[in-house]
Amino acid sequence: MNRTPSPIRVVRVIARLNIGGPALHVTLLNEGLNRKGYETWLVCGNVSKTEGDSLLLAREKQIRTVVLEDLGREISLFKDVGVILKLWKIFRECRPHIVHTHTAKAGFVGRVAALLAGTPVVMHTFHGHVFHSYFGPLKTAFFKTLERICACWTDAVIVISERQKKEIASFHICPEKKMEVVPLGLDLDRFDKTPRGNGSFRHSCGVENGVRLIGIIGRIVPVKRHDLFVAAAARLVAAGGAAWRFVVVGDGEERCAIEKMLENEGLAKHFILTGWRRDLEAIYSDLDVSVICSDNEGTPVSLVESMSSGCPVVSTAVGGVADLLGDGIFGRLCPPGDSVALAKKIEEVFLDADGTREKVSLAKSHVLEKYAASRLVEDVDRLCRRVLKEKGLLPN
Repeated sequence: MNRTPSPIRVVRVIARLNIGGPALHVTLLNEGLNRKGYETWLVCGNVSKTEGDSLLLAREKQIRTVVLEDLGREISLFKDVGVILKLWKIFRECRPHIVHTHTAKAGFVGRVAALLAGTPVVMHTFHGHVFHSYFGPLKTAFFKTLERICACWTDAVIVISERQKKEIASFHICPEKKMEVVPLGLDLDRFDKTPRGNGSFRHSCGVENGVRLIGIIGRIVPVKRHDLFVAAAARLVAAGGAAWRFVVVGDGEERCAIEKMLENEGLAKHFILTGWRRDLEAIYSDLDVSVICSDNEGTPVSLVESMSSGCPVVSTAVGGVADLLGDGIFGRLCPPGDSVALAKKIEEVFLDADGTREKVSLAKSHVLEKYAASRLVEDVDRLCRRVLKEKGLLPN
């Protein structure tokens, strides 16, 4: 029997380490596996000019990183062939037992390179997917075809929620029996330990206590539907009866369009656009409601962080969000694309104070137990060892 020598070697590939869930996920995962005796590498591309960069965080955690300039989000036949060759060389030099890819673009080039390099085990994680709400019909069909092809030599396809598992299967990417559900794992201690109503963020923005402060945290890109957030805000402000302020934390290609929309709607004085911030625990502490209004999501990190902070959440019921919110037990859900329903759910947070307190209490306990980084590392460690054993590369 072939036996894998210690340590187990893993090369993890992701398109870019922009600020967001996937980057946090892979960074914490490599850090945790290193502590368990693995030898890991993290290969990534560069972020765009409008994105925050998490590469420094990975290096602060002493994770061995390799940056390939052309390994980005956009598809380019010439560049992607070059990336595959560079990854092939990395895999031949490192000789990993496992190549584990994350996100669509990296999932394709990484798995092709792993196949060419003869890597024993290939794994891929869907953090979200691009099978609707991102591209036109032809490009979407192209991505589905690539995923189906790559799934043929992928030993484990990982999804982050049960609902996402059924959604991926509905697109006929691979059978459900080939998929493993491994929820996100995050470092939530700083959110848990920051008291509610800290006041520092409100003070920095000039927002008085008693003013209802509603926030959305993440990339300002079309799929996140910040336009829906603005439309819901317009309804709440027009209804009167309370003082409202709205904060947008993040940046992205749609920022100028959103700023123009605020001017046209006469809402600029009600909004604060902060750009990227690292003091998220202070922001969640002072928010009255944290909102997601996307058309497509996996498991939104901002909701997990909000819940661990004790901040009420409202979200569109897309992707894995309903699983995360327990079908409404831990937060309020509304249909995607409906600004009227979104505004109504935000207002419910204040009108049903007892119900909100119950949801917040249940939500905090739930996420601190289910979405801890330590649990993620244990889950992936077990999966890696199981697949290696099935391949005859570890003793039973």
